Amino acid sequence: MVYTTDEALFDEAWSRLKSQFSDQEAIIAYLEERFLRRKEEWAGPWISRNANFGQRTTSPTESSQKELKGYLIHGRSNLYKLMEVVMEMLDLKKAAFEQKVADQKLRLRHQYLGPGFAWSGNTNREVARKAIDKFNVQRRWTR
Repeated sequence: MVYTTDEALFDEAWSRLKSQFSDQEAIIAYLEERFLRRKEEWAGPWISRNANFGQRTTSPTESSQKELKGYLIHGRSNLYKLMEVVMEMLDLKKAAFEQKVADQKLRLRHQYLGPGFAWSGNTNREVARKAIDKFNVQRRWTR
């Protein structure tokens, strides 16, 4: 039900679930009361209407919180220490991201250099690896 693409498929999945677990009336009632009333917050047909950039869970937030706790060492820090720790964590994340971007650029330059890739011009220096890979696939289709 979570990953259905439209409301009709969602309703069909819900009907199937209810029929498969018809002997579990308490669970069905619980799901209807707790989750079905708020389906716009978690089900595909509704959340796909919002810009969510493919994000379906809160796990990145939760993993950041866990990482932050690791920096704090103990739970009795003050607000200033929390700010320092957040800044340190963000600096490390930024450095890791910048390193990853630099690695991608270097890989792209080597992968798309040479006479066979003159069509790409400076593109391999200006876009991410995934974009240039898709561009290259499209180019092969149009040959």
